Amino acid sequence: MIKKLSMMLLMVLMTISAYAQGNVLTGTVYEIFDGKQEPCMGVNVAVVNAQNRLVTGVTTDINGQYAIRMPAGENLTLLYSFIGLVPQRIAYTGQKTQDVVMKEDAKALGEVVIAQERTYRSELGVSERAFTGSSQRISMDEVMESLPVNSVEEALQGQLAGVDILTSGDPGAKGSIRIRGTATLNSNADPLIIINGVPYNTDIDDDFNFATASTEDFADMLALNPNDIENIEVLKDAASTAIYGTKGANGVLLITTKRGAKGKPQFVFSHKSTLKMEPESIPMLTGDEYTAFMQDAIWNTANARGLDASGDLLNMLFSEKSYAIGYQPDWSYFDEYNTNTDWLGEIRKNAYSTDNNFSMSGGGDRATYRFSLGWTMEDGTTRNNDLQRLTSSLRIGYNFSDRMNVNAEFTYSDTNNDQTYMSTSSLRSEAQRKMPNKSPYYINDETKEPTDIYFTYQDENEFQGAFNGDKNLNFHPIAMVDESFNKTNTKEEKITISPTYTILWNENQQPILRYQGYVSMKFKTVKSRKFLPQEATGVNIDNLRSNYSYDGYTNNFSLQSETKLLYNQSFADDQHQLVGAAIWRTTQSTGSTYATQVYGVASSGMGDPVTGGTISAGSLNSGTSDARTLSGIANLNYTMFRWITLNGTWNYEGNSALSQDNRWALFQSYGGALNLQDFEPVQLWTSEWLSQAKLRVSWGQSGKAPSGTSPYVGTYTALTDKYGTMTPVVPNNMQLNKLKWETSEEWNYGFDLGLWQDRIKMTFDYYSKTTTDLLQKSVK
Repeated sequence: MIKKLSMMLLMVLMTISAYAQGNVLTGTVYEIFDGKQEPCMGVNVAVVNAQNRLVTGVTTDINGQYAIRMPAGENLTLLYSFIGLVPQRIAYTGQKTQDVVMKEDAKALGEVVIAQERTYRSELGVSERAFTGSSQRISMDEVMESLPVNSVEEALQGQLAGVDILTSGDPGAKGSIRIRGTATLNSNADPLIIINGVPYNTDIDDDFNFATASTEDFADMLALNPNDIENIEVLKDAASTAIYGTKGANGVLLITTKRGAKGKPQFVFSHKSTLKMEPESIPMLTGDEYTAFMQDAIWNTANARGLDASGDLLNMLFSEKSYAIGYQPDWSYFDEYNTNTDWLGEIRKNAYSTDNNFSMSGGGDRATYRFSLGWTMEDGTTRNNDLQRLTSSLRIGYNFSDRMNVNAEFTYSDTNNDQTYMSTSSLRSEAQRKMPNKSPYYINDETKEPTDIYFTYQDENEFQGAFNGDKNLNFHPIAMVDESFNKTNTKEEKITISPTYTILWNENQQPILRYQGYVSMKFKTVKSRKFLPQEATGVNIDNLRSNYSYDGYTNNFSLQSETKLLYNQSFADDQHQLVGAAIWRTTQSTGSTYATQVYGVASSGMGDPVTGGTISAGSLNSGTSDARTLSGIANLNYTMFRWITLNGTWNYEGNSALSQDNRWALFQSYGGALNLQDFEPVQLWTSEWLSQAKLRVSWGQSGKAPSGTSPYVGTYTALTDKYGTMTPVVPNNMQLNKLKWETSEEWNYGFDLGLWQDRIKMTFDYYSKTTTDLLQKSVK
């Protein structure tokens, strides 16, 4: 009896608990079949809240019945849906049962023909047909399938008209990208890079050099994995780049990365290996040939000049100066100058590269995700030059309701770039200049075999002058490859949050007024170490380039934000369409640097100033930088009669690099386009074969401000020589109160032609660009 009472009490408590958690709604779903109600199996029964967010859901069984526990809350709605049936929405008011009769969707009856049309819209909601500027877009999947590329610059080679890319053969070397040429003298001429709508901040001070480094040493796009890119679009003319402010003066590269899609999780792994083998170089002389040609050249010159007036040349043939190109067995370096050395072959090798990428993507009705991880090892064809890069990214999108969604993106990259102190071009040039009859190593006098000691003796007949760090002459190429190094480690983290909210809808549930924005933070640290050994230069131990060591570090943080209101409305049966945008952007970049230079250190591992050596004069440097940009942008795009488009953009921008009097400036752009294929008289005769015939014309202004922290401010420096007991102070940079924007004006005339559904597509552009008030590098 006690057991039975306990069981009954437990069942009562469970029932009370179940009712306390929420009511259970049951019912049956029917469909009309041959005029009769039949149970409908597999119907989705969902519960959504006031924000149209899915709370819970079930499906009907084979008898069309369902049971769903209703959650607590108000303004709940039951949503019944099935393919081929009209969805039904029923408000939940606390009922215990709810039967539903589904109706057939008349639109699904009969033959169904599906036609696919690729529609592209810009960030402002402007369609491709209403776009008045000059642009071109490529798909990265097509490029990656056919080309073994490891960077964005390599992927763009030869793919975009009007885009020139210059790259070196060094692994990880940054390529110079020029869109329609170079329109500035000393300022940065690289285009603005937009990744998923967010500008990629690459602001670096003009005075940044880190001894011998330059801004080109930092590969701005190196941290981006090409396998994560979906497509790249280039905006070429001033009218199309105007909405990105003055930073788009050199053109804009729009990069869109891959994102997750609704469906089952997908896992993708790819591996690519590449073997690089250099072809044979130009024919080089052997040591014996070089000696014979040098003697003939000197003797022929002496004969042409006259022997009486050629004493200096005869001394090169018959005195100690001729030992390096003569036959003097008694000379102490006779063995070292009577060899056959292929200097270029000694520093070259075959290179192996590998690229490994893993990605995972998927999503549901509300959330999508994509995670990627990549590792690249790129080897150079010059010895001891290689790159290793680790990249990862996570992109998440979540729809809170039909009105609001948020995208979050997290990226991380870690790059190790190991090179020699001299660039590969300098190494190879010096190897080709070296005397082929000279041995790289000392020769054992007894065995006549090379030792492991580098032979750095410089003869007068080789080159004029001693080693010079600027001219890069008279160094030992093999010792430079084996003993020197230039190591750079770059870590970059980026976080971007992008919300979107629809404020107004039209009767077709298309957004009329929409808010978009983002907040993006990027952290970047660069650690650089260099070592130039005395063995490679042969200079004296007290020379500034004797066992020279460099240690540098930079840390940069950039914060960017954007607030954007988009308006898109059609009138008079879509005969008129107005697209407008109001944008407010802010950018702040702060950085800190330090650098030390020491010479005469004991070894490559003792480059820190505290370990010994001599600190070069003025070589202990540190500093901070801070730059800000504010801009307000308005854009209007008006289309009438579906074939005439007018566009205007106004950008009012301020930059902290300019003085208060010239800090703010207004830049305008205007454009128009005629889609002749949609003009009715033309359409009557060409509809079967003409898919696009668009005439374009645009004019635009763009500005460019100097980089750095307040470069207009005059600075002073103290002299080391004192005047009595006082330290003199002299101007270092002049005050530039009238420093102003560099301004470019560009006219662009274009024609886009597409035939037979764009199976054949051609674009013609003519442009004229004029730049005034060109910025100079530095004024002292």
